[in-house]
Amino acid sequence: MPARVPVTFVPADATVWAAVGSTVLSAARSAGVIIAAPCGGRGVCGSCGVIVVDGALEPPDDIERSGLSSAPQNIRLACRARISAAVVLRPVVSPAYSSSQSNHALGQALVAGIDLGTTTVSAVLVGRDSGMELGRGTVPNIQQSWGADVLSRVSAALDGAASELANDASSSVVAALMGACGDAGSCIGDIDRVVIAGNTAMHALLVGADVSTLASAPFSLPDGLLQPLSGPLRDALPGVEIEFVMPIASFVGGDTTAGLLAAGMIGAQSPELLVDIGTNAEISAVTSLGVTVASAPAGPAFEGFGISSGGPWGQGAIEQVGAKGDELRIVVAGGGEPGWLCGSGLVSAIATLRRAGHINADGLMVSTGPWLDRFTHMGDVLGFALSADKNNAPLLLQTDVRAFQMAKAAVAAGVVAVFAHAGIKPQSVRRLVVSGGFGSTLNPVDLVELGVLPEDLGDRIESAGNTSLLGAAMIAFDRGLLQEVERGLSGVRHLELAQYPEFMASYVSHTALEPFRLKRGIFGR
Repeated sequence: MPARVPVTFVPADATVWAAVGSTVLSAARSAGVIIAAPCGGRGVCGSCGVIVVDGALEPPDDIERSGLSSAPQNIRLACRARISAAVVLRPVVSPAYSSSQSNHALGQALVAGIDLGTTTVSAVLVGRDSGMELGRGTVPNIQQSWGADVLSRVSAALDGAASELANDASSSVVAALMGACGDAGSCIGDIDRVVIAGNTAMHALLVGADVSTLASAPFSLPDGLLQPLSGPLRDALPGVEIEFVMPIASFVGGDTTAGLLAAGMIGAQSPELLVDIGTNAEISAVTSLGVTVASAPAGPAFEGFGISSGGPWGQGAIEQVGAKGDELRIVVAGGGEPGWLCGSGLVSAIATLRRAGHINADGLMVSTGPWLDRFTHMGDVLGFALSADKNNAPLLLQTDVRAFQMAKAAVAAGVVAVFAHAGIKPQSVRRLVVSGGFGSTLNPVDLVELGVLPEDLGDRIESAGNTSLLGAAMIAFDRGLLQEVERGLSGVRHLELAQYPEFMASYVSHTALEPFRLKRGIFGR
């Protein structure tokens, strides 16, 4: 048996005894410390950085050395670095937790809604009798260490990590509920019903269903989505009724179902669109003739992951970048010095640089312009410093702009496909609702100017917050709403975008950072 040594992660103050030769990422998973590994631990994205506070690790291999070519001396990649002796480590970007409470009286009966997202998990507590919201909590999905996107996690499950992924999802839900209750989690025992809405893959991984049908085309809903729960969530809520909002299709999950309910779109007669912008973008068009849905793999860039100086929203995150004249204005969550870009910061930074002429329509960064002095290089890659001190500033790199272009092209092409397949006239659309815990923080002007959403619907864009969470809470409070949802989604049409050659051409055309307009048409016919 390999020797084991203590590995401590700060500021979490979590210590685990890890086998010599094992990776830092595996030690972090054992310790319950979240280190996002967007590429699934293949050593190709460079996003799982850790700082060696004390001690040492094995020397880097060639893959890690390549990824660290322009990084500071004490940074290592958690997925490649191997344990050799006792060591103290600090993740480069710490996960953000949030909670907010009102006056909850202990002993008051509660119901809870859960949004089980790919990147974050949110919970809301509602008084069973009053219907009042009494607390919210949001935590990172611990599964991030298995990959940023659903397909990485599906692949990991099929490679033998299914039980670990189920346990991570279950633990994340418990953590969100604890956050909604407060640090002590004192109200957990007052919850008597929980409704969970999530994308299909997250649902399947939580309950331990067979996810092989999500691994390759033709995709279909997994078997076993209704099997009983076990693990930390069931242990924390023994005997409590736990119900799922069922998914619509392969990658259109219960979060869309709940979102349509919360957005008030069930049974809408005038055309309306719901666009849930996240790691997996889900687009729905509701008309008097029915509902058309599709999903597009946007990837994690919109949520602040998979980019060089990216991370979750939280204190220290750059949440807005703007300009007044030639003055660059940066808003940092909680104040203080900027630490990293969260999703809304990434979008607004690109939009601001685009307006200033520092990024062209093709996404190429150009140093010539009003903020020439903020440009620098990270190795051979051009970057823009988001604070005056270029040596210590978080950077927006050319590669980050490219990652955003791929993410936004998937959303735009998905919107066009659903719109055309539903045969809607642009002028007939009553509203376009942007949802998602992240999507609702975006500036509609930025989304239109960068070509994420169509210009001809710009005056009808609304932000609705986390509709998946709200819909789950509504169903938890009033179970009769499920019947309304089922009736409203009867005969829903699912558009499998990968089956249409036109989608790839549309995707490529929408990488341009410029506004676009909708055209009426029938997609794929």
